[in-house]
Amino acid sequence: MTEDHERIDEILAGYVLLSLSGEDAAEADRILAEHVPSCGRCRATLNELQAVSGDLALAREIQAGL
Repeated sequence: MTEDHERIDEILAGYVLLSLSGEDAAEADRILAEHVPSCGRCRATLNELQAVSGDLALAREIQAGL
């Protein structure tokens, strides 16, 4: 099956933000199990999204402390 990387990017972003439910959550599970392990592009995208998410969480903590 040919994967639509634009759609995968959207699903991975939703996964990292913990904002998926229903069919999207099931699709994320499938993508993470079947596609991401064998696709360097998607692994890199997932790593970048997780890093940005972590940076945003840290920035929020810093801002809340001010």
